[in-house]
Amino acid sequence: SGRRSLIYSPSSLARCGLAAYFNRIGIEQRGRLKPATRLLFDTGHAVQWQYNNYFARMFGAEEVLLNADLELDVLHLAGEADFILLHPEGKARRVVDLKTINTANFDRLRSPTILKNGNVTPSDMKSYVWQLHCYMAMADATQATLYYVNKNNSRPKEFSFVFHRKVWDQIWAKIAATEHAVETGIAPPAEPNKFYCPECPFFWHCKPPGVRP
Repeated sequence: SGRRSLIYSPSSLARCGLAAYFNRIGIEQRGRLKPATRLLFDTGHAVQWQYNNYFARMFGAEEVLLNADLELDVLHLAGEADFILLHPEGKARRVVDLKTINTANFDRLRSPTILKNGNVTPSDMKSYVWQLHCYMAMADATQATLYYVNKNNSRPKEFSFVFHRKVWDQIWAKIAATEHAVETGIAPPAEPNKFYCPECPFFWHCKPPGVRP
């Protein structure tokens, strides 16, 4: 899967708590990506390379960081942000995450809305909003953009939002609960999902009921 172990990964933190626990304690990961999914990921990486060139030409080395490695050691949080746009003095101002998507799903995209209590609608955007909040926290930025590229025709669509304290409180609470589980050795319950479980690198260890590999 390529996921680092012994840390919390921003891209999956909003999903299964048991997977986050397994990753944190270093349970063996076994690659489960289907060939079709691997092809989709490779397409995304190719588009990433394309946009790396675009951003480098548009902004220059003093204005953008590409594929920036980020860490927040106190929370064991680490990940790689696609792009970080910088203020003239070098401080991070906006984190940008690139997503590729097909036409059918591109046309259904709705802008994420962060409610006063930190919940996110539509619910399928929660994982991405959490991911970008982790990047903002690690980069000390206050703005983020989800940048979608239609794989069929290269059309872009972007959604921007600012750092929301209530979202960060939810992320912090999830990490704190998982750290407590690590300290006590009592694993949190699995959260079976027919979309994510079959290709989870911990499926072999968890084997959630009702989910077929």
